Amino acid sequence: MAKYPEIESKQLEFKETVPESYRQLIRECVAFANTTGGSLVIGVRDKDQEVIGVPLLAVEKFIEDFPNSIHQAVHPTIMPQISTLNIEGRYLIKVAIPAGMSKPYVIQSEGNPGGIYIRSGTSTLKAKREHIEELKQMSGHIAYDAESVNCPTSALLPKLLTRIYGRHHTEKTLIADRVLVQTTDGSLKPTRAAVLMFAAAPQDYVAEAIVLVSHFRGTLGRDIIRTTELDGPIPELLDKTLSLTANWTETNFRLSGAKLRGVPLVPQIALREIIANALIHRKYAVAGAVKIAIYEDRLEIFSPGDLPAGIRIDDLGHGVTDLRNPLIAKYARKFKLMEKLGSGISVANQACKENSLRPPEFVEGANFFKATFHFEKSYSNTVSPDTLALQIAKDSGLVTKNDLVVRGIADRTASKTLSDLVERGDLQRIGRGPSTKYLLA
Repeated sequence: MAKYPEIESKQLEFKETVPESYRQLIRECVAFANTTGGSLVIGVRDKDQEVIGVPLLAVEKFIEDFPNSIHQAVHPTIMPQISTLNIEGRYLIKVAIPAGMSKPYVIQSEGNPGGIYIRSGTSTLKAKREHIEELKQMSGHIAYDAESVNCPTSALLPKLLTRIYGRHHTEKTLIADRVLVQTTDGSLKPTRAAVLMFAAAPQDYVAEAIVLVSHFRGTLGRDIIRTTELDGPIPELLDKTLSLTANWTETNFRLSGAKLRGVPLVPQIALREIIANALIHRKYAVAGAVKIAIYEDRLEIFSPGDLPAGIRIDDLGHGVTDLRNPLIAKYARKFKLMEKLGSGISVANQACKENSLRPPEFVEGANFFKATFHFEKSYSNTVSPDTLALQIAKDSGLVTKNDLVVRGIADRTASKTLSDLVERGDLQRIGRGPSTKYLLA
């Protein structure tokens, strides 16, 4: 049988048959409208993408009945675009739903908020309070990070305000840039973004303003070695988190002056970009810290909340930007914590490539987003044996014949390559026999 050319995703859902009740299909359509838009394809088995097909009479009945059913069930109105596909003589129904402009969309019989659904990864979920707030923001309401927080203006650090607005900034300046907003009682309060960026202890007013860094023995996360909770305004929190994470992942220590210094397993520029993204773009309406977990073979950065509604996993690294926290992002650019919009992932990918590492892997789940750096080196199989040997020696501090053999270099070629590099003065031989090691000269 034929296979459908795509797999299920945040924007694609398969149904094997037309159900007797359209209720679940309408929920999927509401979820698409409330998120990034997407399509239902009926007549495809989801476990293997096999095209089953829909009988022609069922296709005709669906085209006639479904638009009226969804029109009556949902508010505001959703206009599905229904088409048919013919793959090797089998008919499929495709229901395309654009991303809505009047979110949140609600199934009226289930009420508000029970009838509000969203897409998260390949799942359709009931929207939680924080999801609904974000949907309202996307329809023109005030952004979550621009809401006022019950925090005294005196909690904002003058040194950080001065870095952005100069020594002689005024209250008027801070109001114009939405650092401060006027509340219903006429008083001035900082915005949530201002508290996160400028307050001495933002965690006192926004409980989510913390980072939890944990170091585990092995690869399973069952045996913890050490853990630390970090807090502070985002510009300082980013520096503290990067410094600690780099320190806990250093390897290949060498004496530099009177101190032993190592090389972090993940390039600092790549790690900085992903940590900055987690602090700037996470969903602060979701309770919990940004968590960094260091294992023997990898480093994971876990952010509460899924991707913004306009972003898919496939968009990452291609300059696509949909700001969840526009005010935090604005201040972050002023602090030079982020450069050109949408460039952070591509910078991290390039840094990993230059250091012979796989690019970071990204996973979106039900209300979380995770980035993973793998420590194992990934060398190109197109470089010459001597280039490969020098790359390994540079990255690991030494190279052995077995390092070349396991990467496909013939035993005799590996031995000759290392001997030639010693004669050229590029490597230094240490030891003899099977335990021989080669260091950069």
